[in-house]
Amino acid sequence: MARRTRASRDRLKNKDHVSASPYIRRSLPFFEVLEEEQIVRLETQVDWIMQDVGIAFRDDPEALQLWQQHGAQIEGDIVRAPADWVRDLCAKAPSQFTQLARNPARSVTIGGKHQVFAPIYGAPFVRDLEGGRRYGDIASFEKLVKLTYLLPSLHHGGFVTCEPCDVPVSKRHLDMLLAHMTLSDKPHLGAITEMSRAQDSVDMAESCLAARRWRITASSWVTSIPIHLCWWIKWSPKRSAFTVGVARVLWWCLLFSLAQWGQSRQRRVLPRLWLRQ
Repeated sequence: MARRTRASRDRLKNKDHVSASPYIRRSLPFFEVLEEEQIVRLETQVDWIMQDVGIAFRDDPEALQLWQQHGAQIEGDIVRAPADWVRDLCAKAPSQFTQLARNPARSVTIGGKHQVFAPIYGAPFVRDLEGGRRYGDIASFEKLVKLTYLLPSLHHGGFVTCEPCDVPVSKRHLDMLLAHMTLSDKPHLGAITEMSRAQDSVDMAESCLAARRWRITASSWVTSIPIHLCWWIKWSPKRSAFTVGVARVLWWCLLFSLAQWGQSRQRRVLPRLWLRQ
């Protein structure tokens, strides 16, 4: 097999990098799997279930209260509602929406004619050449998050790419969310197995996006306030052990904030401050 010349290798090396699209815009028409008569039969069956059979909301008194406040019929934990009313509620949902990513260029649009690809969900096992087939762990999960970030054909990070079985279930969703938010800048899902875990997902996403907005909108003098304060405490003739301790705390908080928030932008080069008493 002939080797490529140096000139051809240089051309490939210097070729302009083309960034991947955050999602695919469909131009082909949708394929109708069912005929109109079959769709009508399915909808009739769904109407019968909602109006006559009912749907059970078990161990969720808040959901039952919400249904009752809006006029649904409640018997125990069974909810029944007119099908036309439920369809009117569904019609209020948007036909498409944008899911924000830590990197704004990777935000995706869900719905409409947009196609978004993501990795698998919930694999209990992982396999590689060194370890073979085994239960998933947090180290393998972090590697899969990184691989998903590097693959341009995957627009979304998903969530449980593999199950990190070495992490307790009570805090597993937090470790997975942290991995998605720090090892990738693509959008991802949140935990849905329990209400408090879903709320944790929303809270962490809100903190992540709020940090991004702060990083974009804050002016340079805001970030220089802790630095100037630290310098003032260091060189002040009235400094004390307490003021030096406060300065140290402020400085390390600033460094930690920049380390956490500066992953999608170029990190700032700050002078080293050694605060000694």
